[in-house]
Amino acid sequence: MKKTIGLLLALLVMFSLPLALAEEVLTTQDSTSESPAETTADTTTESSIVEETTVIADTTEADVVIEQEVTADAGVTPDSALYTFDTLADDISLALTFDDAAKAELSLEIAEERLAESTQMVEENNTEAAAEAEAQHEEALTDAEESIEALESNGDNETSQDALETVTELQNAVEGHAAKVAAVKDAILAKKAAQGWDAEKLAKMTAVFDKIKAKAQQMEEKTEAKKEKVKTKYKALSGKTDAEVELEVQELEEKTGLTKDREDRKEKVEKTKEAVKKVQEKAQKLKEKNKELKQKVAEVKEKVKARNTAEEDQDETESVSTESSTGAVTAKVSKGKKR
Repeated sequence: MKKTIGLLLALLVMFSLPLALAEEVLTTQDSTSESPAETTADTTTESSIVEETTVIADTTEADVVIEQEVTADAGVTPDSALYTFDTLADDISLALTFDDAAKAELSLEIAEERLAESTQMVEENNTEAAAEAEAQHEEALTDAEESIEALESNGDNETSQDALETVTELQNAVEGHAAKVAAVKDAILAKKAAQGWDAEKLAKMTAVFDKIKAKAQQMEEKTEAKKEKVKTKYKALSGKTDAEVELEVQELEEKTGLTKDREDRKEKVEKTKEAVKKVQEKAQKLKEKNKELKQKVAEVKEKVKARNTAEEDQDETESVSTESSTGAVTAKVSKGKKR
């Protein structure tokens, strides 16, 4: 609802890569130069090789990871003329949110959307727009950091205890976002490498996702630091020992789902590694196959070229022979007339 209001206010304010590694093999068939069986075999071989060289990279495993991790709707993307209105609407929504915890949650939701935008732009091979989404992602996480840091933990024992639970809940969201970023980065880059992106474009997108990942990790660290501050404040106000506070933190982590979600994220990390490895292995095999097919096409083209040259030589020989025979006949006729 807030984003809708923000968007309305903003409007008022601003008013495969398929790999084709072989050229088409052209051949001129002459029924007198080869037997029908040889001609059919050559034609079939050539057609088969040309068809096989248009092989599309299989990136299924990477696609599954991306689909599972990118759960937010990209919505309006940076390549749209309406993108400025979309980001302004988010800014207005944040300005209308006064509770620090709620503002941190909203900022994280916006960061999820920016991650989705970056991913979609890379999928569409629009590197410039992906970089713009990355900049907006960084801004969203900066807003979340500031909101988390501003959480109030002073006052009485109850206030600091509530702050500790709130920070723990936000920590789970922050760690979850960082894990998504890492998984999407590895999957999308492996996919694009398999599809044949050149080194320059891959390097550019690697830099973009490195920035996204670094910012997410930075926020993890700052959230953990904030949690330590709140724990210290809670310990001082409650008069509890370190062991008692740590036990309470463990209970809060289980209550908020942080403990379980951490275990789930560890499993996802391993699955992502496995998926990326499979995509890379298949890409390498495809590269080797295409190299082999390219060599076969080259061999067939040489064979066709040699055959055509032989046919031309044969035609020339026959032509010379015909001319010689004709000349001999003409000379004989002329000699007969003289007699």
